[in-house]
Amino acid sequence: MTTLYAPAISRLRRRLRGLPYATMIAALQDALEALEVSALAADNSGRYIAANARATTLTGYSRTELLGMSVKDLTPAMRQDAADNLWPRFIHAGAQAGDYVLERKDGAPVGVHYAAFASVAPGVHISLLTPLALPSSL
Repeated sequence: MTTLYAPAISRLRRRLRGLPYATMIAALQDALEALEVSALAADNSGRYIAANARATTLTGYSRTELLGMSVKDLTPAMRQDAADNLWPRFIHAGAQAGDYVLERKDGAPVGVHYAAFASVAPGVHISLLTPLALPSSL
C-alpha cells in the first residue's frame, strides 16, 4: 500500500513545502479530504493535527475530538506497548505499513491496514487506513 500512495505523497510533500504552519495545516486538511481512504495526520509527538471525514466515520470520533487525541488514544489498552514501539520506528524508517487494531469511540475494536508516511512536511506524518474484518474473538 505504501508504493500505491507514494506518488501522491510526493506531490503532497511538494505542495506543503515552505508554507507557513497554519496554511500548511489547511492545505493538508484539504488534501486528506480528497482521499478515498481514512486519513490522519500527526505531529512528531503523535498528536493528531488533521483528519478527514472518513477517519471520523472509522473511529466514531468527531474531527474536533480527534484533533485533541494522539495515536495512543486510538490504541486499545492491551496494545499500548505496540504503539510505544511502532511510532519511533516509523518516524526513523520514514514509512511503514501493516495491520493494526484501533479502538473506536464506542470501545469496539476496528482492524485496519495502514500505510504511514513520515515527514510529509517538517514534523508532519500521515497514516492512511483501510478497514479490515476482525476475527470474532476480539
